Amino acid sequence: MSTDDTHQITVTMLGPSLSGKTTFLLGMYSVLSAGLNNYFLHACDPDQDLDLSEAWDALIDDGLLPPPNEADRLKPYSFVFREHFNPLLSIDWLDYRGGALDDRVRGEDSDTSALIARLDLSDAVYLVLDGRYLRDPVTPHTVRRVQRASKAQRMTYLLQESMRNRRKADQPPPAVVVLVTKADLVAEARSPAERAVIWDQLVEDVTKVLPVCFQQGVTTLVCPVMLGHFGAEETQQVDPQTVRPMGLHKPILFSLLRYLEEIRLGLHQTESDFRQEVSRRELAVANHRPTFWRKGRHLEYVEAVVDARQRVEEVAQMARLALEFHTRVARELRGLPVFKDGVKISDV
Repeated sequence: MSTDDTHQITVTMLGPSLSGKTTFLLGMYSVLSAGLNNYFLHACDPDQDLDLSEAWDALIDDGLLPPPNEADRLKPYSFVFREHFNPLLSIDWLDYRGGALDDRVRGEDSDTSALIARLDLSDAVYLVLDGRYLRDPVTPHTVRRVQRASKAQRMTYLLQESMRNRRKADQPPPAVVVLVTKADLVAEARSPAERAVIWDQLVEDVTKVLPVCFQQGVTTLVCPVMLGHFGAEETQQVDPQTVRPMGLHKPILFSLLRYLEEIRLGLHQTESDFRQEVSRRELAVANHRPTFWRKGRHLEYVEAVVDARQRVEEVAQMARLALEFHTRVARELRGLPVFKDGVKISDV
């Protein structure tokens, strides 16, 4: 399969300035461009590949974090996601400046307008919650403050509008990923509790801060991620020895998994339709009485049955392959908190 033959999904990230959107993109690319568990991610533009690689080298060698995207209002990326050498998915990714989230829409040329329009076309939406605001457990007394500080209220409004518009267009809601960036700050602030307990509490807090992600019809992954142990102070330079990426590849795998789920459902429906067609053609053969003069027509009926059976087997084989691949990807996400219709599910 060539890159041109792969399905393309559109991914949009929502998050305020300094929440870690650009840093997440850099870390995700560095991890997957080198390959992880036979999965690879590469930029289609070789210059962008070089830009991202050089930015990663600057972090590893000199501790230089990428500057927030404030100057370049819109920075598009086109990625291809592979298993081994096989292209699986093309990804249309756009990096917005953080201020576009809560700027007013001043006209058709504003990047805020472009962000809102793009949400309606997005197959996956990543909502970025800055871990700085989740260091302490969220309580009924603090939830509003956390929502305001993290811009969760604005993200909720935009996501709801997008889902409403997609419903009008007879489109399914996007797959949602809640990225809790700077997860090292959460873990350090809530220690000495065990790490599993900390993450469970964090997921519960996310459901309080972004309840829109846990409504009927929405499938959501909550994914704590970090690039390293950099501390709470905002800085553009860190100790390179503290770079320890965690969980950066999993959101893309989740997006791929949701796409595979749609493919599987479509194949099952196609197989069902073809089987009904086989039954219809078999009935036509059974009801047709072959005579010398009608022998040609009878052979046409028989050949039509054989053709329909062959198509059923082809689609069934595709469905089996899709299930096998779905199982392999799901294995990578085992244990992560995924919610469907507001209920945590064990089988993603």
